[in-house]
Amino acid sequence: NFIIENKILILIVIFLPFSTYIIAAGYPYLTNVPVINCQLKEKPDSPFEQCDMEEFCKDESKYNIKYDYKKSVDNYSLKYNLYCSRGKLCPFLNSSFFFGAVIGVVICANYPDKIGRLPVLKFLMIINIFAQLNYLFSINFYHILLIAFLSGFATYCNSVLSLMIVETMDPIWSGLTMSARSASYGLVGIILGFYFMLINNLNILLWFNLIISCAGYYIVHKYFVESPRWLNSQNMLDEAIEALRKMAMINNSLEHFETFLEVNKDILHESKNEIKKVKHEYNIVQIFQLKSQQYFIYNLMYIWFFITVCFYGNFSALNKNKGNLFLNSIFTYTGEVISEMCSGILANKFGRVRVTEILSYLGGFAFIISYFIQNNKFFLSVILFL
Repeated sequence: NFIIENKILILIVIFLPFSTYIIAAGYPYLTNVPVINCQLKEKPDSPFEQCDMEEFCKDESKYNIKYDYKKSVDNYSLKYNLYCSRGKLCPFLNSSFFFGAVIGVVICANYPDKIGRLPVLKFLMIINIFAQLNYLFSINFYHILLIAFLSGFATYCNSVLSLMIVETMDPIWSGLTMSARSASYGLVGIILGFYFMLINNLNILLWFNLIISCAGYYIVHKYFVESPRWLNSQNMLDEAIEALRKMAMINNSLEHFETFLEVNKDILHESKNEIKKVKHEYNIVQIFQLKSQQYFIYNLMYIWFFITVCFYGNFSALNKNKGNLFLNSIFTYTGEVISEMCSGILANKFGRVRVTEILSYLGGFAFIISYFIQNNKFFLSVILFL
C-alpha cells in the first residue's frame, strides 16, 4: 500500500472538485436576479427606487433602470440582463451542466478500461481547462450554456479519480479519502457562499478557478502514474511494477519497495509466465444486463437518484427560499462537509451499508419536513443543514 502517504493525491482531491463543480455548486449565485432600481420615464425628476419586479416586468419600456451593484451578486444575470422574460433562460444553465455530465459518462465510461485511467483523466482535465478559459471570455448567455455542457462533460474526471483512489489504496484509507474528495465539493459551496458575500467579483473567481485547474493538470501529469491494478489486469506486470516503483519514489519508500520485490521475485516470475486469459469488455449498456450485477447496480442507481432529487432539488432553489441566500448555502454545504467526513470514519467502523441506510433515512426525513416549514427561516436553515 505504497500510496497511503501520497500528499499529491490529497492535493488533487481538493483541486478537481472545485474546478469542475463551479457551475453546479455556484448555480444559485451565478443566476440570482440582480437588484434593480428603476424610475418611470414619464417622471425623470423622481428618485430611483428598488423595482417591484412584477410591475416592472409587465412593461420594461416604461422605466429607466440602474443596477444596485452593492446588493446584487456579480453574476451572469447581471452581466447579460437575465431578468423578466430573459430570466427563463437561467434554469437551463444547471440543466446544461448535468446533461453534459450524463453524456460524459455515456461516452467516456468504457475508455478507462480500454486505454487506462490516466489518459482519460488527463483528457477530461484538458476539456475542463478549455471550459474555464471560455467562462472568462464568454460573449453571451448561450455561449455560457455551451460551456456549462463542457464543464458537466469534464466532471467524469472525478469518477476516474475515485476509481484510481479505490484501486491504489487499502480499503481502510480509501473510505476516508473518498469522503475527503466528496467533502471538498461541499467545501466549494461554503467558499462560494463567503466569497460572494464578501468579495463578490465573478472575474477574480474565474481566474482563480482557471489557475487551480492548470495546477491540477500539472500535478497529475508530473506525479500521477497509471493504476497498477489496471496494468496488471492487462497482463502488463512489468509496467505495473514500474508504476508502483514511481509511487514508492514519490513517497520516499523506494528502499522498502525494492525489498518487497526481492522477497516476492519468485511469485512475480510465475505470474509473468501464466497463460493470458481472454478479457471481456463491456459497454455501459451491457453492464445492466449482467445478472450477477443487476441487483447491486439498480439499487445503487436508485439510491443516488433520490439523493440527487433531494439535494439538488433543494439546493437549486436556494435563491428562492426564505432567508439569506448566502447563509442558506453555507448551512447546506456545512452539513454536507460534516456528513462526508463523519461517514468516512463511521463506514470504517460500522460498514458501508449501515451508514448509507442511516443517512438515507435522515435525508428523506429532512426533504419531507422542508415542505411544511418552507416559510420559517430558522427551521428551513436547520433542514437545509440536514
